[in-house]
Amino acid sequence: YQRRVHGKQWYQRRVHGKQWYQRRVHGKQWYQRRVHGVDKPYLFKHYYALLLVVLMPMRYVYYKKLKWQYFLIDFCYFTQLLTLAHIYILPTSPRMFQIAFAAANGPVIWAMVIWRNSVVFHSTDKMISCFVHTFPSMVMFAARWLPHGPDGAMHMDHVCTSADCKLTMMEWYGYPALVHCLWQILYTIKYEGFDGQLIQSDKGIQSSIRWLSAARGMAVTKAGAKLGRAIGLLGKDEWIDSEKWTGKLTFALMNFLMFALMTLPVKLMYDYYYCGLAGLLIPCGAGIWNGATYYMKVFSKRYLDELEARQGELRGMVRAGGPSDSSEPIKNGPQDYDGGEHMN
Repeated sequence: YQRRVHGKQWYQRRVHGKQWYQRRVHGKQWYQRRVHGVDKPYLFKHYYALLLVVLMPMRYVYYKKLKWQYFLIDFCYFTQLLTLAHIYILPTSPRMFQIAFAAANGPVIWAMVIWRNSVVFHSTDKMISCFVHTFPSMVMFAARWLPHGPDGAMHMDHVCTSADCKLTMMEWYGYPALVHCLWQILYTIKYEGFDGQLIQSDKGIQSSIRWLSAARGMAVTKAGAKLGRAIGLLGKDEWIDSEKWTGKLTFALMNFLMFALMTLPVKLMYDYYYCGLAGLLIPCGAGIWNGATYYMKVFSKRYLDELEARQGELRGMVRAGGPSDSSEPIKNGPQDYDGGEHMN
């Protein structure tokens, strides 16, 4: 009974800690917006572009070192190009804006929930992942719903702020699906064509298909394997094999199915302000919650492990009848760690 009570109290403390973390993050965002006057959404697109120029080389160097560079040709990075094309190449094209809007507010922003991205402030890698998945959607939200500056003048150079710029079925699904298929073709040419021999010869190179095929416990990969079996690409008990064409085709179909499902909310996010706002806040809130889970779970586990290690050392000192010969100081908390585990 005491164990159940203590376990319940421990769980409640963890939940309260996560809620406190979320309130602190959202409170800081409100403070920056209201007190410091960060209220110029018409400039946000340039801020995004500047961060992109700075952060993407950092990510490439880091991923290249780890042999993860093929993650950088995934659809979420292709969406960064679509967003830049809207901002600087075709800013007055309704179709370009709608395609970028659908990509940013569909599979990219909701990937925060699917892949459990975490807002962990001391981890550059995790924060760049959150940037990649959330900032294009923020740019599109500002362009769609906040086109005016504080002086009331129109600062957005696009034509989709009027009521007649509607998102029809073609703009909602048709053109974005064609763009997604174009990305898949380019991805295949790069991954299987130009770099196919290199990837085949080096099993240490990581990519989305290799990572997903190894993640047997994920609901997404289980669903993908069921899909492959249902359409006959995989055998009855066969799993997705990243080196076989059947596994690669299953992976491509799974990608397209996820795109189709995560594009469903785009219509509401485009037509209604509060739906668009909710489409931003829910994935961002999930990322903050995952970050709170990281801090509460990982750091608390490390702290408990240190306490157990310290307890063992103290018992050894008691048995020896004197102080430990170790000159290394005993660490006493999570502040002694950098929290460097990779957690998507």
